[in-house]
Amino acid sequence: MPADKGGWRKDGIDGGRIILNYINGEIDLLIKNATGSTVSVRQDGGKIFPRKTNNGLIAMTVIYEVGTVSEDYVFQLDGLGDGTVASTAIRTAGKINKMSLMTASCRGPR
Repeated sequence: MPADKGGWRKDGIDGGRIILNYINGEIDLLIKNATGSTVSVRQDGGKIFPRKTNNGLIAMTVIYEVGTVSEDYVFQLDGLGDGTVASTAIRTAGKINKMSLMTASCRGPR
């Protein structure tokens, strides 16, 4: 990429969501993407690796397709499940390598 094209850009997914599910000891993420589709990370072939957590911090790494795509999610939540999520995605398998960093507000179940 030419030097004048690199750097940070504001991006967003209108109506996007990241839903953290913890059912029967299993973690899954449901991702509503830019196309409006909602996809389960597990059903999409992602392997979720929980990280050590405490004080309202929930962290996990997701690996797809033998390491060609990796994502990290860090939720910092209060007792009601409100807070912030930060996520990174690194894609190295396509014609264009890409790294994204995103943040969003979280709202716990109501």
